[in-house]
Amino acid sequence: MIQNILNSVPLSNKYYIYVIFIGVLGVEMYPGFLYNFTYLGLFISYILEIILLGKLTYSITSSTLPSNTSILKEKWANYLIVTILVILPSFLIAHLASLLSFSPYSIPFIEIGISFLMAALTIYVLPIAFLKNENIKAILVGVYYLFTNFTFSKPILFMLLAALFIKLIPVLIIMSFPFMGIYGIIPTMIASNIVATYIFILIFSAATITLVQNNNEIQEQA
Repeated sequence: MIQNILNSVPLSNKYYIYVIFIGVLGVEMYPGFLYNFTYLGLFISYILEIILLGKLTYSITSSTLPSNTSILKEKWANYLIVTILVILPSFLIAHLASLLSFSPYSIPFIEIGISFLMAALTIYVLPIAFLKNENIKAILVGVYYLFTNFTFSKPILFMLLAALFIKLIPVLIIMSFPFMGIYGIIPTMIASNIVATYIFILIFSAATITLVQNNNEIQEQA
């Protein structure tokens, strides 16, 4: 897996512009007058994610790279279904946990913990969805593949934990230095999201390379 991660670095660097735009536009909640920008930004970043993941997948599996429009037409439906099926349970569990939480300060940590669990379980799901153009089957096969290759997958699981911790940095700063105010941490929010996005892209690329190398095993499980 370490070699696959190293091989994913130049591939991910090739699309650094996408990473930057997704990192800036994908900040989950801008404050104050920027609040409405959040939803537009999230929508645009979602579109860019589909294009970027499609480009990475085709760069790994084919010498021909389709147009952005072709990638969107081919991949958006499965991407939407998979993300809804993965994110919805995570959101519901996090909301329930926040209701049962005794301290409001613990909520971000609970959400990060649940996000890590769900992201870890589905670390191969999006790569399979893009490789095989599947949705529900991609979730089942992806989770099964993780459990049968857990030891081999530890490096990207540690990378995932690092990415989620990086996304937590703005929360830790505002909790430690409340005098900064929410506007004071906007640069940190953007920077942490760009770095976390880059790590997620490395994880996706490394997982995709791994799946391509073990294509026969995936075919049997599917």
